[in-house]
Amino acid sequence: MVLGNDCEGIGMGWRTHVPNYNPIEITDNLIRLMKGNSVLPMRLWYKGFRGTIEHIPSNVGTLFET
Repeated sequence: MVLGNDCEGIGMGWRTHVPNYNPIEITDNLIRLMKGNSVLPMRLWYKGFRGTIEHIPSNVGTLFET
């Protein structure tokens, strides 16, 4: 349920943020896992959002770039 409903929090010094994903893509990947196949990448999804979402590599803008 976390993948479809968004989750953000902090506990014991560790921050987490899991964005929303399309429920159809989540279901398709769960079925793929149950059949023993590998999962496909999922795109961010927000109900009713009509703009564009761009992927930014995780090491861009960090203090410790590798």
